[in-house]
Amino acid sequence: PEDPGTNPTPTPENKPAPKSDPAPSPAPAAKPSLKSFGKRLAVSKKGVVKVSKVSCPSGGGACKVTAPKRVSVKIAGEKFWGQVLAPKQLAAGKSEVVGLQLSAAAVELLDGGRLAVTVPVRVVNAGGEVRG
Repeated sequence: PEDPGTNPTPTPENKPAPKSDPAPSPAPAAKPSLKSFGKRLAVSKKGVVKVSKVSCPSGGGACKVTAPKRVSVKIAGEKFWGQVLAPKQLAAGKSEVVGLQLSAAAVELLDGGRLAVTVPVRVVNAGGEVRG
């Protein structure tokens, strides 16, 4: 038997929770860029070949650049090693050229001609990664 002096427990009503607008997400950081200078490249008198240009967008933080220390090239059937000239890090909003330094013997054998070379480069920042 129920006690006449007590109130029955009210049942909770199913009210939807008030909707809140989600906070606008910040714009994603821009990706770095990598521009190749072509397949057949000129060699300077000092033996430097400009291979590509890496750029780090402004506002996305610094970029980390990864490239091998050396790459091999074939000139007139002979194998030569060239030293890769690349920055390890780029500040936001800055650009640098990735180059290849050839030995004097390689430059002499090339004799002012053009060189086909591939240098694998990877550029990473908060916005993503670019390989080339």
